[in-house]
Amino acid sequence: MTAGHEWWRLMPQGASSDAIRVLAARAVRAFGDGFVALLLPIYLLDLCFSAFAIGVIVCGTLIGTALLTLWVGMIANRYSRRRLLLAAGLLMAATGAGFAVSTGFWPLLVIAIVGTINPTAGDASVFSPVEQTVLTHIVDPRRRTALFARYSVVGSVAGALGILAAAGPDLAVSWTGCAPAAAMQAMFGLYAVLGIISLLLYRPLTPAIEANYEAPPAPLNQSRRLVRTLPSFERKPLI
Repeated sequence: MTAGHEWWRLMPQGASSDAIRVLAARAVRAFGDGFVALLLPIYLLDLCFSAFAIGVIVCGTLIGTALLTLWVGMIANRYSRRRLLLAAGLLMAATGAGFAVSTGFWPLLVIAIVGTINPTAGDASVFSPVEQTVLTHIVDPRRRTALFARYSVVGSVAGALGILAAAGPDLAVSWTGCAPAAAMQAMFGLYAVLGIISLLLYRPLTPAIEANYEAPPAPLNQSRRLVRTLPSFERKPLI
């Protein structure tokens, strides 16, 4: 079966079990990002924060996500990708737990900056660059486009379901009569549980996801003589 006729398959031909785990973790995270993106400002408003304070915390989540993603991009090749994903899953769980139990401005701001909550309902997080590099190593090059297409679709569908799940606190309030803040804190607790699930999905990843960069033993073997015979030019001052 050719690549052009396998669009309907759940996974492209030749994809490993690592690919299934990464896509499953992507779905879990996107679902959580979907509902926290809507609930975060509503939760802060329910805590009686001013519009400026809410803007600061939301801005902190964006700045923290950008800086953390940039930092991971700079150090990713020096560390195990599996360990980076495990650390990110643990950070996601801690972020959800922090928002579930904290109500003060400064604690929430710190958690927003160092955590993984993303108010854009998209996959702008520390997970995305690491997962994408992992996907390039666990499928045949000819199947990468098909795998990345599924990665994108899974995230979009799960994110849409997460946005729909943001109605959960209102339903809980109408059905049980609980306080709106408590219902939204339970959703942040669910976000923490999703972080743990992501961690468990990443844990069985195999060494195949790691990059192996080996420098050639003699990088100038063929051009060494040419480099040695290049004329040296003395720079003259411009008058």
